[in-house]
Formats: sequence, C-alpha cells, structure tokens
Amino acid sequence: MKVIYGALTLAAALTTVFAGPNDSNWIQMLRKGDTKLSDWTPKIQGHAAGENPYNSFSYGETSDGQPRLIVTDTVSNTSSYGYGHLFYKTAYSDYIVRAKYHFPTKESFAGGAGSWTIQNNGLMLHCQSAASMDKGQDYPKSIENQLIGYWSYGDGSPPNTTTSNLCLVNTSVNYHGQWYSDGTGHHCTQSKFHSLAYDSSTTPAKGANSTNATWPGKDIWEYAMDRVIDSTSMTFYMRSRPDTAWDSVLGVTQIRLGLTNTSSGPGSTTALGSGYISIQMEGTSTEFASIEVLNLVGCMTKTDTAYRAYFIKDDPKQCSGSTNIAARQYSVSHVFSLSGSRILATAEILQVDIIDVSGARIASLRGNGQSFLDLSDLRPGVYSLRVQTRKGSAQAVYAKM
Repeated sequence: MKVIYGALTLAAALTTVFAGPNDSNWIQMLRKGDTKLSDWTPKIQGHAAGENPYNSFSYGETSDGQPRLIVTDTVSNTSSYGYGHLFYKTAYSDYIVRAKYHFPTKESFAGGAGSWTIQNNGLMLHCQSAASMDKGQDYPKSIENQLIGYWSYGDGSPPNTTTSNLCLVNTSVNYHGQWYSDGTGHHCTQSKFHSLAYDSSTTPAKGANSTNATWPGKDIWEYAMDRVIDSTSMTFYMRSRPDTAWDSVLGVTQIRLGLTNTSSGPGSTTALGSGYISIQMEGTSTEFASIEVLNLVGCMTKTDTAYRAYFIKDDPKQCSGSTNIAARQYSVSHVFSLSGSRILATAEILQVDIIDVSGARIASLRGNGQSFLDLSDLRPGVYSLRVQTRKGSAQAVYAKM
C-alpha cells in the first residue's frame, strides 16, 4: 500500500501513485506456505504430467520466512530423464509476468548436454498444457524468455552474455520484419545488451543446492518481466536492481504456432493467442524469490466495482454486477456532497482518504482550510472517499467516468 501525504493538491499527490498497477492487483504465483506447490504441475521428460520423482521443483523458505521456488537439477541427462518444466495452473492471453531469480551455483548437472546449460533457465510463455505433452517430450511448444545468469557458459570474465533472450519451441514470430523460427535457422536470438549492474544486496537465499558455497556470485539476483498481448506481441524487459527502471530489451509480433520455413511469411502456422506459463529445469539449479502475473483481461465497465484502469480487453463475465453507484454518489448526510468532480463540504476539511477498489489507500490528503476538493485529475475508475471535517466524518462511493 502506498500512501501519499500533502495539502489539497490532488494532481501532485497522484502523479507517482498511478505510475503502474497497484502491487495488490498482481497474482502471487509463488504463495507463502504452499509447500506442495499446489498451484503448479511438473512435467519431467520421461515422466507423466504431475510426477516429480527427483524433487526437481520444491518449495523453500528463507530464515525470515520468505517463500522460494527451488529448481534443483542434480540428475544427469540420460535417455530416461531429461529436461523439466513447472506449469502454473491458469492459462492467460493478455498479461504481464515478472520474476526475481538467481543461480546459486555456476555448475550444470546436465551431463554431456553442453555448457549452454550453465546458469540457464526460462519463462516459457503461451505454453501448451502439461497434460498435452508427450511423455518423452523435452520442451513444451512455447515462446521462451531465456533467463541467463552472471556466469552463463562458464568461460571468460563475466558478465559475458545477454539475458532475456528469445527462444522458439515449435513456434514462429515476426522480428524486425523477418519471420523467425527453427525452420529459418533462428532457434534463439540474443536480446539487446543491458547494463548488468547486478543486485547483490539481497539477503542470500536459504535451502539452495549450492555446490559453490564460497562463490560470492551465488547472492546475485536478476529481474525479468514480459508483456504479452494475445497473438499480437510480446515484449521482454529486464532490470538489474529493484530500484531501477524496467528496460525493454526485445520485442516480437505475430505470435504463431508451428514452424515457418521462410523469413518472408508465416507459412502454414496458426495464431497462438493464449497459453500457460512455465518455469524450466534444464541443467542448473535456480531459485525464484517471486513470480507474479497481472491479468490484463477483465471487467471494463467503469461503474462496476471489478473495473481496473489497466485492463486492455473486456470480459463482462468478470464484472460484479454492482450498478447502484450513481444513486449513492452525490449526497452523504450533512458532512459533504459530490457535485461533478468536486467534494463540497459543509465545514473545514481535515482529511480525505481515497481508496481504490482493491481496498488500498492510494492517497491521504490533509485540509488547508478550504471546504471543497477538485477530483478532476483522478483517473477513471471506482473509488471510496472518506472525508473528515470539523462537523464529522462520512464515506461515499465515487465513480470517475
């Protein structure tokens, strides 16, 4: 919850509050206390969906109780065992997903698979379901945001590579006007190089399968985010610390299922407009401190309590059906009334709290002797106003059109 204090200057008070969706709107895909990872389904190559025989994916906590998703890959890649993925329970079409992760080791357990498996994981987007994968299938059909660590490939003086790269698994995309897929020789494509000032200030994770206990790089954290708009576009972002801005490092359009064999057209591929999100296990141990998703599809009826200003696609089924706001909007006893975008109070205003539909207080404004407030700079949406004056307090629902 973010609270801003100030005089009755609403425009200044709300400038930073609406820079992005409130954190309370993000779905925490990694839930504290969910020791069985009940929101996820593992699919290990050579095994049926739901089986996790090597405990490749597990729940852990830090010493201060913060949840961790631990990917522990300690079994060599053989004909009977290979790569694995962990699928979140919900399929999405339009969404933003973000993750905080690190690699507590600079070794790979993938046997002879190659040094490319060192500090290599991925956010697999628009995946097929775990249940639809063949038992021996190595990767789900998907678009991958390839997550690369500080010591990826194991050679040279790090950092020596990019992260948030694009990899295509039986899929095709348009990248800078050209069609990319395995069929055109583009399995993985490097992103724009980012200034990798890694975050090493975070408390070290506990419970990891670290084989490099004295290596200081085990405490380095990285941050990735993807904005996915059905089959229209995907944009990859990254940042190096939680206090820096997100940097767009790669973007593609026209997401398709299947392989095109020519760079000039999509061939016989079909639009891929939705799917699951999964996490990789392909040779190196990884820890995720958080994985969050923001669904961009929802109720876009502005007078409904389920409305969110960041929705880009309407789903009327998600509306609450609450339509009595207008009748409650304009008069609140003897304390204040609403006239258009103004609060008209009968006495000096002491404080006004503005509450969004999630219950978060987004602004708390103190009076300066005046008995009215102009709400014209408030973004469209449904809010609860708590007004305290010299004569008393009252609360009303306010719908900004």
